[in-house]
Amino acid sequence: MIVLNHPQGSEDWLRARIGACTASRFSDATGILTKASKNGQAGDPNGDAIKYAWTIAMETIAREPLDDTFVTYAMRRGQELEPQARAVYERRTGAWVEE
Repeated sequence: MIVLNHPQGSEDWLRARIGACTASRFSDATGILTKASKNGQAGDPNGDAIKYAWTIAMETIAREPLDDTFVTYAMRRGQELEPQARAVYERRTGAWVEE
């Protein structure tokens, strides 16, 4: 296993993820059509899966992360509150959380 300790969202963190399918986009990567349509047969990759595959391919070729991330208020708030949430979790469970 490769462990990289770059701060989340940092330039190094973004570069380490170039060309990789990430957990947060796994549902996009595995999306399939549930029924036949003009875009394909049931079981074929859906539009999200195809778009994500192109994104990974373009990042791999360019060796640059693509900035296609839309950040909602809730996502930004979650990032801001993460240190406090981690501390509360550690106090309640007694478990040590490694960022």
